[in-house]
Amino acid sequence: MATSVNHGVQAPNAFEATGDAQQVSLKWTTWIEEFEAYADSIGLFDMTEDSTKALLLYTAGREVKTIFKQLPEAGTVKEYKKAVDALNKHFKTKTNPIFLRHKFRQIYQLKDESISKYVIRLREATVTGAFTDNDIQIRDQDIEHCTSEKLRRKLLEKGETLTIGQILTVAALQETVSNAARSITGACCAGSWTHKQIRKGNVIGADHMTTMGKVPSAQQEGKLVTTVTVLTTTPGNVDPKRKRVAMERETADLTTSERQDSATIPECDS
Repeated sequence: MATSVNHGVQAPNAFEATGDAQQVSLKWTTWIEEFEAYADSIGLFDMTEDSTKALLLYTAGREVKTIFKQLPEAGTVKEYKKAVDALNKHFKTKTNPIFLRHKFRQIYQLKDESISKYVIRLREATVTGAFTDNDIQIRDQDIEHCTSEKLRRKLLEKGETLTIGQILTVAALQETVSNAARSITGACCAGSWTHKQIRKGNVIGADHMTTMGKVPSAQQEGKLVTTVTVLTTTPGNVDPKRKRVAMERETADLTTSERQDSATIPECDS
């Protein structure tokens, strides 16, 4: 739970040193940046370094305070900057750029994840310092591992001048259009048409359907009549008028089992 120290500004959560050495190092780098942004926002750096150090250890939590007391420098460290240096030395490990770049390459866009959120994840993965050209690496990773082939084509058309900002703009527009299209398609499919079959006066098909009127007189032994109910749609509602279409085809040579089968009418894509 985040800490608030009488300033009305929320402090970062207590630091949790969980994960492998690389993960802990990255977490600490992120945490100390958040703490210093918090401390600056409440004017803490205008106070004495002793007070700032005290709040650092209080905010970081019990685990960090315990670790800090065990550090060789702990007995002499009073100033904030020296305290941070001591903790940095403990938590930050010597990184392996090759491994970090490999981990970065494994970051794919998730299903239903927006490009903006994907870019944030990629941006967070570059704070390790594995690259000297972060924006180019993020841009290329976006193009290579985004889930939309259509978006990939659009981004490739931009060429080498493509920027992160342009990626976010193009992706946001496409995501908005795609969501709107799915919404419209879903509304149409909700009541556009349904179907069932009638053989010898019996309804064959979805159980929730009801028999539509009389069985056409043309239906006889050896014949199959498919009745299709068409529901025409209007904006915001479904037209209550139903149009009935009877399609008749000769099936005199069908076997009994074949006559029991339902004719297939393609379902509307969702």
